[in-house]
Amino acid sequence: MISVIVPIYNIKTYLRKCIESILNQTMQDLDIVLVDDGSTDGCYEICDEFSEMDDRIIVIHKENGGLVSARKAGIRSAKGSLITWVDGDDWIEPDYIEKMHEAMIKTDADIVAADLFFDIGNNSKVVRNGIAYGCYAPVDIVGNMLYSGTFYEYGINPHIYTKIMKKELICPRQLEVDERIIAGEDAAVVYPCILAAKKVSIADICGYHYIQHPGAITKTTSPDELFRNQIFIEYMRNVFIKYNISDMMEIQLNQYIKYYMILRNIQAFDTEKDKVLIPYGGVPVGSNVVLYGAGGVGQQIYKYLYGNNKVEITGWLDKNFEEYQQQKYDVKMPEDIVKWDYDFVLIANTDSKVSNTIKNDLIALGVEQEKILWFSENFLEPDKEFEIKFFK
Repeated sequence: MISVIVPIYNIKTYLRKCIESILNQTMQDLDIVLVDDGSTDGCYEICDEFSEMDDRIIVIHKENGGLVSARKAGIRSAKGSLITWVDGDDWIEPDYIEKMHEAMIKTDADIVAADLFFDIGNNSKVVRNGIAYGCYAPVDIVGNMLYSGTFYEYGINPHIYTKIMKKELICPRQLEVDERIIAGEDAAVVYPCILAAKKVSIADICGYHYIQHPGAITKTTSPDELFRNQIFIEYMRNVFIKYNISDMMEIQLNQYIKYYMILRNIQAFDTEKDKVLIPYGGVPVGSNVVLYGAGGVGQQIYKYLYGNNKVEITGWLDKNFEEYQQQKYDVKMPEDIVKWDYDFVLIANTDSKVSNTIKNDLIALGVEQEKILWFSENFLEPDKEFEIKFFK
């Protein structure tokens, strides 16, 4: 039996599709654990409704304690010998769990890691692991597990919901995670499990749909974000000490945190009075800027710049502008840039290949190359001292 743990918090709009996608799996021998983490929007009733329809469903209603707390509650109630996860606002394709199970049986692995679909409205892209498909001992992949060498590409994506694991492997490691961790709560479980496994399969499977929407948890920042990042760093550092790989992992860990700060707390880099967005090389206060990219990075930068009044946002662009407009974001088509006056165009995307394509598209629209900014080479360079500079 496979247990499917579904953490849920105020995602009523998406929950029915999520649960139905699990119930409709080609593999039916499932134990489905719905963990309602104190929702106030009607998720409580939806969970109970489905539990009355299918006796494979167990519902846990608990006070709000955060994602780590919800996953702990789920794993304590799980009956299966194998565990997988689906976030309550995502969904999976009908044969996803069957394929994951088959990969585990075929390779005799302790963990199977899959790819995922990243969905924005009607658009979808595949997010792959950085390490090639295959079956590995941990010693063979630890050297680029968190950071593949390209900013930013994971060796193995940290997302717990694209994994299936043996219960005896995941259970103790999930239960010991510090519940104060909110940036890296997946990594704090997945990477210790990989290190403890005998065999890890990176599989050519893609059936999980991660949905980006205005209420996604990854867009929510905490006022004590830096403190919580430090908790995560110390937690992971202790894991690496346990496996005697501290020196090997220090740069990987710092690059991982650097990326997460861009996604969740980019303002923390701005320590100079006359410049903002230091990761971009520093934008002079008083500049007029156009922001290209309305995904997670773009939304964080827009929110930061809009709130600090240090630069003027002339416009916000994305090729998927119609999808973002449906989400109530004031995003325009890229061609609108010819109508505006600006000092700089900021490319809000962490993928270097995508960013180069955007840069070329902007140049084709008449934008001067020197006005186009992406993350500076100095910022992208792996830095063993990064954590000291920003957290001490």
